[in-house]
Amino acid sequence: MLYPVVSDTWNAHHQTQMIQNYNQTLENVKEEESEKILQEAHAYNQKLKTNSSRWNLTDEELQEYQNTMNIGTGGMMGYRDILPRLKRRGLLPAKTGSRFLLDSTSVLSI
Repeated sequence: MLYPVVSDTWNAHHQTQMIQNYNQTLENVKEEESEKILQEAHAYNQKLKTNSSRWNLTDEELQEYQNTMNIGTGGMMGYRDILPRLKRRGLLPAKTGSRFLLDSTSVLSI
């Protein structure tokens, strides 16, 4: 009976640590580097639009994706508050390889 409580506590702690590390990494990124990262991500997304097999990446394409979208270490590229309407914090990290929609019906699946 303790498993759900222990598991939830562990996952919440782990996710909080990931988000804190990600925020610290972002604080250390200079403005020029931030612009470069954003430009590379936009270029990657434009290139992906022309790839008819974009849902089935080769190993080389997967490596390019992970290198482009990974800021810092750990594969994290952002996080999302999933409970804003409930006036509660429910932050989930988005790692490379996650499906991450940025609208009001956000879904995160790993």
